[in-house]
Amino acid sequence: MTDLSSWTAYFQDFGQFFNGFLFTLALAIGSFILAMVLGIFFGAMSTSKRPILRILARIFVEFYQNTPLLVQFVIVFYGLPLISDHIIIIPIYWTAVLCVGLYHGAYIAEVIHSGIQSIPSGQMEAALSQGFTYISAMRLITLPQAFRIILPRPTKLLTSSRTPLL
Repeated sequence: MTDLSSWTAYFQDFGQFFNGFLFTLALAIGSFILAMVLGIFFGAMSTSKRPILRILARIFVEFYQNTPLLVQFVIVFYGLPLISDHIIIIPIYWTAVLCVGLYHGAYIAEVIHSGIQSIPSGQMEAALSQGFTYISAMRLITLPQAFRIILPRPTKLLTSSRTPLL
């Protein structure tokens, strides 16, 4: 016979466990959305013809990939209130979403960059010769083809057991 008394502590605190699960799920979804938006934005910037956009994208990627996530948490949660005289105070949840989203956004920007680079340059040249702007050619021609190559990596990031997203 199984002794059910060992489960009473779990069932007494089930609300806390469930709230923790919901917090983790919301954090993972929010961070993933932010990371994808930033990754697409900076990944597309890194393939631009304008050097200033490529430089800005490179700075973003290098800073967030080469700064430990814990350091980013400390800077955002403790540093921002100190340097702003406690004007900027970000709640814990939004600090986590922001830091994890920025951290993984840099990774996804590199994935997007490599996916865009894998599409033959003739695709973009053909779109531009047909009167597309750079943004519309990227949105309608290049990115849809690149997403087939790109999609497995962010999916792995979200489902991996060693990711801070979960």
